Amino acid sequence: MRLRVCAGVVLSAACLVVLAACERLGPNAVQQGMPAYNEAIARTGTELMLLNFVRMRYSDSPYFLEVSNVFAAPRVSTGVTAAAGVGGLGGDSASAGASLAYSENPIIVYTPMSGEQFAKRLLEPIGLENIGRLHRGGWNMDLIFRVFVQRINNVWNAEAATGPTALRTPPRYKRFNRVVAAFQALERDRLIDVAAEVGKDALSASGDVTAGEEEALEFVINPQAKQRPDVRQLLADLELDPAAESYFIADTPNLVPGRTLAIVTRTPLATMFYLSKGVVIPDDHLQRGLVHVTQRRDGTSFDWLDVVGELFVVDHAREPPADAHLAVSYRGYWFYIADDNVASKDTLVLFNMLLLLRAGEIPEAKTPISVPIR
Repeated sequence: MRLRVCAGVVLSAACLVVLAACERLGPNAVQQGMPAYNEAIARTGTELMLLNFVRMRYSDSPYFLEVSNVFAAPRVSTGVTAAAGVGGLGGDSASAGASLAYSENPIIVYTPMSGEQFAKRLLEPIGLENIGRLHRGGWNMDLIFRVFVQRINNVWNAEAATGPTALRTPPRYKRFNRVVAAFQALERDRLIDVAAEVGKDALSASGDVTAGEEEALEFVINPQAKQRPDVRQLLADLELDPAAESYFIADTPNLVPGRTLAIVTRTPLATMFYLSKGVVIPDDHLQRGLVHVTQRRDGTSFDWLDVVGELFVVDHAREPPADAHLAVSYRGYWFYIADDNVASKDTLVLFNMLLLLRAGEIPEAKTPISVPIR
């Protein structure tokens, strides 16, 4: 009889263990696991992007990986112990114990981003459509234009920064910054308004723009605002007619003379070269000639932080920094974005958002890389 009781106790303990395992593998497992995976994958992705910026500053090739799958195989082991005694001073007795061990062996599968399709996405201009999407999404015009626009009419935005670092060609950028600041002020004060979208074929000065192409965006500037010094300078910089009632934004210069704002956007790869100029290089690496140094005509070194310092700065340290938002190890140093460097964090988020707009489907890769998470 006592042995039958002991068997019942053991069975009950085993059932409790199984129920506990089911509870852990059910909603609780998802609730606890999903945020952790989300954070780990997001952080890893941004760290890889930061590493690519650092590589490009050193004239090293970037390498792109995309998480294509996550496997989290749970393992549960249970144990039940039982003991029974018959007779003796204490009479018959029975006891049971149970143990539960839960573990996961997650594996992340990375897909190398390569091939013709991916190369085209890196080398094709971002386009006005994506510029508009980012602006409608709430991003500041000044930030969007300084990061992604190569030139507006004949006003250039640091064209020497959109490839391997030029040795003796300091960039032109101050006039562009002045133009963008004036546009930002007009938008802030609500003195500029979009009027309509107009077909390019109806606007072409030479008649060689055919119907069916992307439309131009017509906008107006408040007539009273044209008396402001910064707006007068804006119109002069862009060679726009101050007397015109409206103007057009397009990616083609051969529209109405004196009224067309032709915007040329960068490619994602050119944008990466541009932002990589914000990586601060250690002095010993400069002395060893590990990076290109741009020189002015008088022989002094040009500081690229004058161009991108307000947008994106990556500092360095010998030891892992305690105040880093992101940090990667490269060439004996830790390169990092400080946690209080909000401007750089914003720019990194903006660039990642652009990549999402351009991403499409993940290209096929013959060799996915599986990495266990420990």
